[in-house]
Amino acid sequence: MKLQTHRFLYLLLLVIIISVRVDAQVTVGSNLTPLDGALLDLKQNDNINSNSTKGLLNARVYLIGLDKMDPCIKTEDLQPGDKEAHIGLLVYNITDSLEVGLCPGLHVWDGIQWVRLPEPCYNPLDPELINSPNCYIVPPNGGVSEEIPVGKPYLVWEQRSDLGTFDDKAKVFVDLIWQDKKDLIEKVELSTGDKGGFSKFKVTTKAGSTEGNALVGIHIGPNGDATDPIYWSWHIWVTGFDPDATSYTHDNGEATYIFMDRNLGAVKMDSGAAPSEPYFEDAMGLLYQWGRKDPFTASASFYNDPDIRELYDINNNVLTEQNEFDFSGVSGSGIRHVEVAANTTSNLKNSIQNPTTYYYGEYKSSFPPFDWFTSDDTGAGGDNSLWAESGKKSMFDPCPAGWRVPAYSSASKSPWVKFESVGWNPAPNVTKAGTGGGYGIGLMLNAYPSSSRTELGFYPYGFERIARQFYKPGSVGSQTGAVAGGLFTYSIEVSNPTGYYWTATPKTGESSARAEVINYSPFEGPVVSATTASRSMGASVRCVKDQ
Repeated sequence: MKLQTHRFLYLLLLVIIISVRVDAQVTVGSNLTPLDGALLDLKQNDNINSNSTKGLLNARVYLIGLDKMDPCIKTEDLQPGDKEAHIGLLVYNITDSLEVGLCPGLHVWDGIQWVRLPEPCYNPLDPELINSPNCYIVPPNGGVSEEIPVGKPYLVWEQRSDLGTFDDKAKVFVDLIWQDKKDLIEKVELSTGDKGGFSKFKVTTKAGSTEGNALVGIHIGPNGDATDPIYWSWHIWVTGFDPDATSYTHDNGEATYIFMDRNLGAVKMDSGAAPSEPYFEDAMGLLYQWGRKDPFTASASFYNDPDIRELYDINNNVLTEQNEFDFSGVSGSGIRHVEVAANTTSNLKNSIQNPTTYYYGEYKSSFPPFDWFTSDDTGAGGDNSLWAESGKKSMFDPCPAGWRVPAYSSASKSPWVKFESVGWNPAPNVTKAGTGGGYGIGLMLNAYPSSSRTELGFYPYGFERIARQFYKPGSVGSQTGAVAGGLFTYSIEVSNPTGYYWTATPKTGESSARAEVINYSPFEGPVVSATTASRSMGASVRCVKDQ
């Protein structure tokens, strides 16, 4: 009887427990009644005010997107009404990605997306910034650039595994790296203030300034000044030139190209014509290693032994180029020359963070092609996409917005194929420009109606920067000593004026890329021909419209 009574009481108690409303208010950690508005009241003691030395530890979750419930509910498992039913779901997100717009912090689901508390996380950077230009045209004489977005390196670093990582929450600082004319740049400043990857900067040229070129860098790091590493840099082309106003349309038989009328970085030019000879050196423009976005100066002179040009900081202090016999890579406050270290598989990060360093290969008597990207002389370790990304303008292309480095239209046809010499015959209807040295200062690529060839204007000669360490010749049959790569060659050009022009087309599986060479031969006259050249050589760029 007593046993049956106990069973009845237990059963009655169980019914009462089950009958309690599941939404009853509860206090955890105290005997106090929960506050009226609280379903769950957490306390550690019975104090009215401070009542705990602990907190609520929320579930920590790797969310995968602002509008996705994964991993709380996998996308493939979502049922109709699930998103609405989970309004108010609270998690601590630990995903930190600019690409998907998530950063660490408490996030609540609002039925459509995750909302960060107490304030929104940053929005994702515009993915199109990854192909934003590396060159901006700014007018001289007090001109002001457009607002230039800083976000590009943040996206590039996320995409390229060979660049490693950096702190995308670190401070941002912008400054002038060099200018090639005194009193060219008045100031460089963050127009938005420091907003991390969302920062923008402006460049202002000095009142009364002439045309020229400059390089501006973004430093990202803990100090917020120039002591932090450079993570990107932009070429500022200070000129009144409007590339859309004066250009040449040319059909090579397979594709139509719209060419600029001058080299990238050229100044003091009349549209479509050779400059007066005292200004010839400014028509050379700038030189580029294949696949790099940052320019190097051309020779200060063509007719005599080539010489370096002076560069200047924002205060007009001279930035010296490294002594040609110094192989340490540390002399010079401007352009330096550094041999690519042995066993280097990707030199890309070094090239970005050291935009004034010219990377070259070790001396080899046969002078095979060399690629600054890797120490692998076979070319197997190179990156063919740096200037040739699936037929479109790449993230490292050096041309301004709307323009790109020209590419071959097919495996055998260069953009200039209709001008190319055949055999020992001179280039058809190509003439020398100017009278300097008897060979002129470049070639005029004229129209040739019988072959449906339209003109492409003036192409200046120019000393290329050499790809490897070499030996500077002395008197006949002698050498004066080893010279660091990245200096100018001159022994041939003085008697056979030459200019190299890059295309975006690599020579697959090799350390070279396709280029066009112009020269004036004492035997053949003007010559235009397709060639291949070391990717670490410094050559000119003639941009074409990005179509």
